[in-house]
Amino acid sequence: MKRLLLFIIATLSFWHSTYAYDFCAVAPTGQTLYYNIVSNGVVVVYPGSSINNNFWVGYSQPVGNLTIPDSISNGGGTYPITAIGDAAFFGCSGLTSVTIPNSVTSVGNFTFAGCSELTSVNIPNSVTSIGIEAFGACSGLTAVIIPNSVTTIEDVTFQGCSGLLSVVIGNSVTSIGYQAFYNCSNLSSITMRCYPPTINTSTFSGFPVNIPIHVPCGALSSYMSATNWSNFTHFVEDCAIITVTANDFTLGGVTGGGTFTAGDTVTLTAIPYFGSRFIGWSNGSQENPLTFVATTSQIFIAAFGVGELPHDTVFVYDTTYISHVVHDTNYINNYIYDTIYVSQYVHDTAYIYRYVHDTVINYVNVYIYDTIFDTNIVYDTVWLYRYIHDTIYLDQYIHDTIYIHDTIFMQGEGIEDIALLNAKIYQRNGMIVVEGAEGNPVYLYDVVGRLLATKRETAQEVQLDVPASGIYLVKIGDAPARRIVVKR
Repeated sequence: MKRLLLFIIATLSFWHSTYAYDFCAVAPTGQTLYYNIVSNGVVVVYPGSSINNNFWVGYSQPVGNLTIPDSISNGGGTYPITAIGDAAFFGCSGLTSVTIPNSVTSVGNFTFAGCSELTSVNIPNSVTSIGIEAFGACSGLTAVIIPNSVTTIEDVTFQGCSGLLSVVIGNSVTSIGYQAFYNCSNLSSITMRCYPPTINTSTFSGFPVNIPIHVPCGALSSYMSATNWSNFTHFVEDCAIITVTANDFTLGGVTGGGTFTAGDTVTLTAIPYFGSRFIGWSNGSQENPLTFVATTSQIFIAAFGVGELPHDTVFVYDTTYISHVVHDTNYINNYIYDTIYVSQYVHDTAYIYRYVHDTVINYVNVYIYDTIFDTNIVYDTVWLYRYIHDTIYLDQYIHDTIYIHDTIFMQGEGIEDIALLNAKIYQRNGMIVVEGAEGNPVYLYDVVGRLLATKRETAQEVQLDVPASGIYLVKIGDAPARRIVVKR
């Protein structure tokens, strides 16, 4: 260790860079840090001088667990912290952990060199470069993850990290420099997320050649034949085979399976076909798409069932909403049970046998009053002032809803006389009769908007035959459609 520190000091004696900090501020974890303003933000710097290595002489070194903020305010301005400068924490032996923010893109030369008590460091994916000997002689460091954003590991970057046990090297690294891991004598596992980067014979000097080298799935032969990598004798190919299937391919399909490298992000998607619904995955999750990190080979089965869930419906469990929204909603077997709405909303709704029964709305003359679902069709419902009109329930699930604005519907016997221009629309003997169409085309739709018939006559009456009892929409020319309930 003494020999290594002497090497660092000797190296720095030829490095003539002196920082004069612009301002200082207290970090979220209580330490005072020093900054220089640059064109794209600020850089963390040491407060002293590089002359005779007096980086922190006369200043209190940061100690303990340090979290560097992603931005800092000074003089009325707020600056992103974009870099940690050369030797910024050189010799700060009291530091135990460091969290680097996502705003930082570079870690300088000798930045943490000699931080002997540093046990962990979080390097985010924003960092693209790590300088020479940035973590030299950090003997307390036990694990390091080099993010995918880094392409080069410089010379002697982790030299003398004798406590280092494991290293994960990201998928973009193309070269590892001279003695980068020299004298990391306790290193017992190296995980490579990339294809063989360029190394030299001294890169991993100081530990046995039979150390496990974990390599990406499909890269085993490349490592075994690559220059200097072939000196290692124990390679492990990290493959995770993710199999995804469906319980019934007539009801739905799946995407996203395959062979992955352990540590890769996997996304599986269940696709229900028309008339079916996605129930959940075999691991108990109902998330769709399902995203997770591959670790081992696994099999996922997507369960589908018959029937569509209500459009634009989100199922939650034990959720509390405040200020005029749902309070204490429980969903059991995908059906709402015992829902309480406060302040002008539904109160005490019970779903029994998959049908809404006896719903009471306390906001008078605006919302639904006394709705009963019988044989899958809404019956005897009062709608007032621009609210939902004509809802049909198919296969015990909401199939479609049509919204017609500026219409007032009053409760009746299911037959309505509706003034439309100079026309009347009503039911007679199981037929729909339109009077006063005045030669305009008359269109007949079912409740989901499918055109059933078109007539254009000059007669006083236009008669429309319907296939069965139910709710229909009649439209004369370009006028808004109107509802008519037919009983045969």
